[in-house]
Amino acid sequence: MPSLADEVRKVSGADGVIILHIRNGTMFRINRMGSLVLDLWERGSSVPQISQQISLETGAPLHVVHSDINAFLNSLESHGILVRAASLGKTEGQQPYVATPNISI
Repeated sequence: MPSLADEVRKVSGADGVIILHIRNGTMFRINRMGSLVLDLWERGSSVPQISQQISLETGAPLHVVHSDINAFLNSLESHGILVRAASLGKTEGQQPYVATPNISI
């Protein structure tokens, strides 16, 4: 499972999370929903578990939520915010990630 990169610092607030990538000096603002996804994911919830919770809370279709969460995590990974543990490669059964507009740069 990916984890936050060592060179990343994050600060949570009422409106979401601000993430600073120290090595490249990039700052990211993540909205409240993205913050919730990231918090649940960091606490060990799987993408299907997070998707189910958010779908139930918001009434959004499960397949849409699931796709958006995968896209969000992929975007964080592509910007160096998340890194894969151990081999840094995809593991069997891991959901594919795709690009997303859910993160502001």
